[in-house]
Amino acid sequence: MIINEKIAFKLFFLAVVMLPFNGTLIIDALSRISKHGQTYPVLLLVVFGLCFCLMKKKIILPKRTDAIIYLFFLVSVLLSGVTNVFGMNELVFQGKNGIYTYIISLFKLMLFYIVPLMIINIFHSRKESLINIFERGVHVSIIIVVLYSFVELLSLMGGPIGIELKEFIDNNFINIGRNSSDIVDLTQMVRVHSVASEASYFAMYVLFVIPYIIKLCIEKSNYRIIYVLLFIYFTLLLVFSFSRTAYFGYVLMTMFTIIAVRRYVNVKKILLGITMVVLLLGIIFFNDDDLVNMMINVFFSFNNDTGFLGSNAARFGSTVAALKIFTDYPICGVGWGEYGFYASDYYPQWAWISQEIMIWSSNTTVDGDWPPVHNLYAKLLAETGALGLISFVIMFIRCLYVIYQQYLLSENEKRRSWIVFGISFFSLLLSAFNVDSIYYIYWIMIGVLWKDYKLVPNNR
Repeated sequence: MIINEKIAFKLFFLAVVMLPFNGTLIIDALSRISKHGQTYPVLLLVVFGLCFCLMKKKIILPKRTDAIIYLFFLVSVLLSGVTNVFGMNELVFQGKNGIYTYIISLFKLMLFYIVPLMIINIFHSRKESLINIFERGVHVSIIIVVLYSFVELLSLMGGPIGIELKEFIDNNFINIGRNSSDIVDLTQMVRVHSVASEASYFAMYVLFVIPYIIKLCIEKSNYRIIYVLLFIYFTLLLVFSFSRTAYFGYVLMTMFTIIAVRRYVNVKKILLGITMVVLLLGIIFFNDDDLVNMMINVFFSFNNDTGFLGSNAARFGSTVAALKIFTDYPICGVGWGEYGFYASDYYPQWAWISQEIMIWSSNTTVDGDWPPVHNLYAKLLAETGALGLISFVIMFIRCLYVIYQQYLLSENEKRRSWIVFGISFFSLLLSAFNVDSIYYIYWIMIGVLWKDYKLVPNNR
């Protein structure tokens, strides 16, 4: 059993390490989820957990309050299917049937749902806190991103070693092809996105790990200069991602983290250090007019006629379409995973200037680009109605409350761990305004909370 637990810990650790590999693996066996790095360790962890429960002949559940809230969202997803089941049978888009799409989407969600249950069952008897292993996994993922991004930067600058290394890695391990969305029309400059498939996905990862990097700067006094340089390095990567998510989120998450840990650090020194970093970057970048214009256009892309105009129309048009669907199906939505069948009828007129909208609306191809919502909350409103969004929000408010309770019950060093865990969790909720997927990391973090929840004397 000890050997089995060691395997489970390694799978859990690997699932966290693979966080930045978002849509980039060369495997294409399970549709889109097969390209996410966390899919395989999570699947193995689920299988391991199910076998563990069968051998033990029992399933440990979380605290009753958590279980009820957890099931509430699942019930809302099931209701969205039951109330639309007859209409789904008539829906066909890109060769897919409505009922088939709902079943596949529900299956994926059930896989996510099982993850925290398996985590609490496998690690229930372990005294070691999972948050420590989770944090170490984040640190290893940072090392991987640092190394690959260095090769990526060398490649973008035309270095032959960087080009050869990147080609070897991309051809044998990950599929990071540059598509049209990676080239901004204004200057044709390639955007950095490291081991993620898109610059915005990479930005979301960086926003998630920024609190952990700041925590390292605070705690590791002997190596502080190294971690400060690491913070600067990630800042540079974000700059070269030319991502709106990165620029706005970076400022927000850095401020949140500093405010949250202010009692443990000299805030004046940190603000002075950040000011020096900004000035240093300003000196470097403002010698390049094209680069400056590129960054300015990212900030003002919502109003200006720049290379981002079509992208903005696609993103906001998709979200508006979801909200318009919600107004017609306010209680239970159109069904989990069914947005794509309705989107083309709800896109606003101004969104059709985007080439992406035209591609997403095309029903002439089989298994084409499925219409995204680009906003998880709008997706929930469209597909599960008010019931789905309310239950989802309640579930994650409960998670934030549990994190706060863990913070109150912990000692100083562990308190800082729960602070950054909470801020990183909050970053996922902010990133949900930019993507429409519920990633594995949500459910892994819920599993960590259930395992480490000290307020519960038993798990009834």
